[in-house]
Amino acid sequence: MVEIVYILDGEITFEFPDETVVATPGTMVAVPPDTRHKVTGPAGGRFISIFTPGGFDRYLAELAELTATQLVRRAPGGDPAGPGPHRRRA
Repeated sequence: MVEIVYILDGEITFEFPDETVVATPGTMVAVPPDTRHKVTGPAGGRFISIFTPGGFDRYLAELAELTATQLVRRAPGGDPAGPGPHRRRA
């Protein structure tokens, strides 16, 4: 599943295994399939996320049903793995 994120306002940080991207309004970040990443925006911000193909809603519904213990067991250990993002300034 590809994740495409377009920053509307604020500053959003994407942490990948091989790079960190600080995205500002007008930036588009494309996250390739199976790429582990962390997204933070300590000062707040707004963005639009598009997931393709569909099905991410089912993943979120399944996550919502997990207990805290199950979530810890499923959490990945170590550094995220996968290629860095491809980004384009609008």
